[in-house]
Amino acid sequence: MLNAPVKNSGNFEPAKEGLQPAICVSLVHIGTQTTEWEGNEKKVDQIVISHELCKDTREYVTDEGKPMEVRKIISHKLTRSLHPKANLRKFIESWRGKSLDHRELSEFDLFKLVGVQNTLQIVHTVKGENVYANILSILPANASGQKKYTPERDLITYSVAQSTNIPEGIPDWMRELIYQSEEWQGDDSPANQEAEDFYTEQQEPNQEPAQEPDEEDDIPF
Repeated sequence: MLNAPVKNSGNFEPAKEGLQPAICVSLVHIGTQTTEWEGNEKKVDQIVISHELCKDTREYVTDEGKPMEVRKIISHKLTRSLHPKANLRKFIESWRGKSLDHRELSEFDLFKLVGVQNTLQIVHTVKGENVYANILSILPANASGQKKYTPERDLITYSVAQSTNIPEGIPDWMRELIYQSEEWQGDDSPANQEAEDFYTEQQEPNQEPAQEPDEEDDIPF
């Protein structure tokens, strides 16, 4: 349980623009990150939410050289906050199609988002020679009348504040952010050797990087 107080690079083709049926397949708490805003450093507690696009695929070649079609992933970072002005709160309320009440806010488990379908509006931004796919907005799954989809990937939930045992399915670019967090780098953390081994191996990322925003419910959160 976790409570709360988009770019294309390499050889990956960006996600298609427009409304897309998707499933949230992972929510990873990457911890307190050092960011820069208007020339000033700022400490921000962040999560990364990743969605599997149900009708948008790319070709993937296995280690054995076998080509496969796999669904694309789009990810984005958000501050772990449910403040009324926080983007995460707006995102969740748009996703479920209604506001969070006071009771829900006090006990809302972010991990409940994983496995839930949605409709994403994706837009492209061109910077130089790069095309960036970003999430503009999110709607409930029934907004596009989509059928029920089953995720291809294993569902992942993880918080660096709760465990140093990082699941295997978390991509390298996200692991690097976890290793940079204050929670991982803390004096009491037993995990620094894993981070050191990671950098020594110098593995290449193999998944898409993050992007640069009274009746019974159909949505289970």
